[in-house]
Amino acid sequence: MEGTEWPCASREPQHSVAPRHARRAEMHTRHVSERDQPPGGLAEASVAGMRALVDAVTAITRVQDDPEQMLEQIVEAARTVSGAEYAALGIVGPDGRTLDAFLHTGMDPATVERIGNLPTGHGILGAVIVEGRALRLPDLSLHPASQGFPPNHPPMRSFLGVPIRSGEEVLGHLYMTNKEGGAGFTDTDEALITALAGQASIAIEMSSRYDKERELTHRLQRLVEVNTVLTTERRVDHALQQIVNAAADLVDATYVGLGVLGEGRDSFSSFIHTGMDPGLVEAIGDLPVGRGVMRAVMVGGRAIRLKDIGEHPASVGFPADHPVMRSFLGVPVAHRGRVIGDLYLTDKRGGQEFTEIDELIATALASQAAVIVTNADAYERERALVAELRSADEAKEAFVHHVAHELKTPLVTIRGSLQALEMGRKGLNDAQRTQLEQMAVRQLDTMMDMVNNLLELASIESGRSPLVLEAVALGPVVDAALTSAPPPEGTVVDLDPCADDRVTADRRYVERIVSNLLTNAYRHGGPHITVRTTSDDEGVTLSVIDNGDGVPAALVPTLFERFVRGRESRGTGLGLGLVKALAERFGGSVSYRPADHGGARFDVRLQHPDAAGTPGVVV
Repeated sequence: MEGTEWPCASREPQHSVAPRHARRAEMHTRHVSERDQPPGGLAEASVAGMRALVDAVTAITRVQDDPEQMLEQIVEAARTVSGAEYAALGIVGPDGRTLDAFLHTGMDPATVERIGNLPTGHGILGAVIVEGRALRLPDLSLHPASQGFPPNHPPMRSFLGVPIRSGEEVLGHLYMTNKEGGAGFTDTDEALITALAGQASIAIEMSSRYDKERELTHRLQRLVEVNTVLTTERRVDHALQQIVNAAADLVDATYVGLGVLGEGRDSFSSFIHTGMDPGLVEAIGDLPVGRGVMRAVMVGGRAIRLKDIGEHPASVGFPADHPVMRSFLGVPVAHRGRVIGDLYLTDKRGGQEFTEIDELIATALASQAAVIVTNADAYERERALVAELRSADEAKEAFVHHVAHELKTPLVTIRGSLQALEMGRKGLNDAQRTQLEQMAVRQLDTMMDMVNNLLELASIESGRSPLVLEAVALGPVVDAALTSAPPPEGTVVDLDPCADDRVTADRRYVERIVSNLLTNAYRHGGPHITVRTTSDDEGVTLSVIDNGDGVPAALVPTLFERFVRGRESRGTGLGLGLVKALAERFGGSVSYRPADHGGARFDVRLQHPDAAGTPGVVV
């Protein structure tokens, strides 16, 4: 037809077809075969037109399960019943204006190829769509909306255009040009074409419905494919990337991100995304941590769909170099009601808004992500537990081995002493017998210390021994410890406890702590030992200080572990471990540091009565 339209259509190329009409993409270049026009004469033409209309409706009914064939039948029928040289049917896209599909008849393929680009719905064609009513013209070049024809376009004069409607919505148009004999189109022609436009409306709606069903089927199949892949993917980051990529594909989003909350639940510990090239990601810098609208999704625990993310009250804008994002869909990633992150999508392609179907798909993918993350966490906890159990088992074996070894040593000494006494009963003098007897007694004492310490450690760790908390004056407790563990000959113990120093503790345990530290100092320290207490606002420190050689630096990190001997091979290696367990039982602590003038210093930190709460029995 005229100008840049044929007829009245833009020559700009159509690069894509909206998803709603994807099934009609092939219609752009399909050419409907020509038929003979009805014989001349007005009366004969009207009768022939009515007869052709009946034949057309019959033919259309036969292919009612195929919307594409229905539309092809309609275009050819329209040309026949109206006596037009050319006929075409255009379907508008999602914007309600631009043509999304175009069928035509009357032009041979060579002419179509010479013209080039198909119409897009401007000029007079656009006027039919915008006004939503029929338009008849004896000469279309006289209409104000006429834009002329592109090169190689055949001349066209008379015009009849009828909108294809569904209720108030205009789906497209059906138009004829060049009425046979050079006459203009009549009222009868308009009535016939309007009837066919009604049939076209049915076919277009059927096609749209089929498109939606096909799209939904594709989405469901894609979800199944993603789920199948995820069942075999053991790498969490790869599995989450699969979900993000699938979300972008199925929901047609430009950008997709998935954030997983860390232990503190105040920011993302990991963030998987797609849609931005590495250079842009590097320019932006830090990845999102889960604030703004993303935080609103997680706090609310429900999906949020927005036409413009900037309009939401929680929006915090974008960092420098970040692309502007408009449409937004965010869904929580939750497992058994506990939100562990969110999946969000922005900028639906084609300038569209995210739909309810998009939300359902995103929610399904978010559920898969939640299962993956939760299973991964459970797997890591299980691995840690297995490692812990293995370590405990190894520690148990080492403990049993060590106890057996430590008990065997004094037993061998005792057995040797008794054998010597038995075998040399007549040949030993009193001093020798006394020495052997004392050696056996010392080893028996060592064994008893070890057994008692082991039993007490087991009682503390199992919680079988009730803890009696009370206000304890440290002076009398230190005196009692010195009575139960008196210093050996030649050792001097200086006491510097403050009579006012009182703590909340179990009196028995504090006395045992002091006696164990004194015994440790007797064995490993010098001949001068100091017991001192100091008090401050936060508690009381009880110190046992000796003037020996101190603890080798290599042993300090494991000093309070079982069977670790601080300085020499003497002792059971359980005393300091028991001191630590006893102190921690009632909220205290024990530490070691070198003494100011050489030797070792052990500090036991205890609580003031007012800081520890009400005394009583703790099971």
